[in-house]
Amino acid sequence: MGSPTGANCGPITDGLTRVLNRRGFEDRLSHELSVACQHGVGGVLIFVDLDEFKPVNDTYGHAAGDEVLVTVANVLKTHIRDTDYIVRLGGDEFAVLLPRSNKRNGVSRAEDLDHKLNNAYAAWGGHNIAIKESCGVYMYMSKIEMKELLENADAAIYEIKQECKARLGIATCG
Repeated sequence: MGSPTGANCGPITDGLTRVLNRRGFEDRLSHELSVACQHGVGGVLIFVDLDEFKPVNDTYGHAAGDEVLVTVANVLKTHIRDTDYIVRLGGDEFAVLLPRSNKRNGVSRAEDLDHKLNNAYAAWGGHNIAIKESCGVYMYMSKIEMKELLENADAAIYEIKQECKARLGIATCG
């Protein structure tokens, strides 16, 4: 079947992980934000940022790093609803969009994903490479613009990683 493509935009899936790429994600996110605005609902955006990814590439090589990325994508794929979206934003960053989700559900799902990922391993060359990540949960309401949502969510995960070195953090937007 090949990679899906957007209208005049090229591929919308990441060739390595087979999840949405940034272009595909922005298309889906734009649609979901429009639905949220029309119906007065919000949702949850979970950012997943791998920790200590550079040492994996430095120690085992970039092919091992690719295997870690594929493993992360596969763990995420097996733990989402059919109505959710996974994206590889680039490098070692992923996001999961939970449309029409509330804070309680979003936090619960993020905690579950955080636990599953931080207990997962990528098999490479006879080694089990531990996956370590930090997870940020960003709640959005019905009238937020896509650029603002992505900037706020990115700032929230950065703050979580810099201030407290926590594995899971919560940020909300009204």
